[in-house]
Amino acid sequence: DFIPLDISFRLENFILQYPSAELIASKDVSNLINTGAFIVRRSAWSEQFLIKWLAMRLKPEAINDQSGFDLLFNRYLDNVDRHKIAVLLSHEFNSAAPAMSQQLPSHKV
Repeated sequence: DFIPLDISFRLENFILQYPSAELIASKDVSNLINTGAFIVRRSAWSEQFLIKWLAMRLKPEAINDQSGFDLLFNRYLDNVDRHKIAVLLSHEFNSAAPAMSQQLPSHKV
């Protein structure tokens, strides 16, 4: 789900660019993030977040992992927790769907 097209692409750049982010992901076409590829900082906060996210699968309105993320983000996180999640433009860390028609020469992945 993640193919770097630019050989100078480095994951470390995202981590340095978003030093306070515990989770970094790209915007999705229909959901808040695309869960096909994301970066998670190893911390107590991110461990608890992943446990809560996993629990969202038991909610009837969460039909998949992406909608479970949306549900958790929009209903159960406060503003402090939301600021620990960096949502990038869809093409920055994934491709903008459909990739065959949305891909531009400037996109790195």
